[in-house]
Amino acid sequence: MADDRAQLATLATVEFRRRQANARTKVAEGRIDRDTAERLVRAWAAMACRLGADIAELRPLIDGFTTIAGRPLTEAERRAQVAEDLCRYDAMIAVLVKARDAAAAKAGPADPAAAALQRLVDHFVPPLRERTAA
Repeated sequence: MADDRAQLATLATVEFRRRQANARTKVAEGRIDRDTAERLVRAWAAMACRLGADIAELRPLIDGFTTIAGRPLTEAERRAQVAEDLCRYDAMIAVLVKARDAAAAKAGPADPAAAALQRLVDHFVPPLRERTAA
C-alpha cells in the first residue's frame, strides 16, 4: 500500500510539474496571466500534497499548520488542510476526471498518460460500492 501511494505521489508530482511548466510557458508567451496560470496548477499541487509528495513550494505551507483548537496536527492532517486550501476536493476531482477523459479521447485509454491519470482517479474516487458500504 505504501509503495502504491508513493507511486501515486510520483505520478501526481510529474503531472503537477508538467502542467506547471506548461502554464509558465503560456505566461511567458502572453497567452495567460499569472493568476490564471496559478489556478490551472492548484488542483495538481493539491493532489500531490494529499498523496504525500515532497514538493518544495508546499513545505512552508504544510509546516505552517501546526495545531487546530490547541491540538497538534499530524503531517497527513496538515497536508489535507493545505490541499483543501489549494483546491477544494470536489474541484480537484473535476479537474482530474476532465484531464483523464481528454487524455483518453486523444490517445486512447491504454496511453501511458491516460493510464496514469486513471490510476489517480481510481485512488481519489473509490467505486460507489466502497463509498456506500457501512
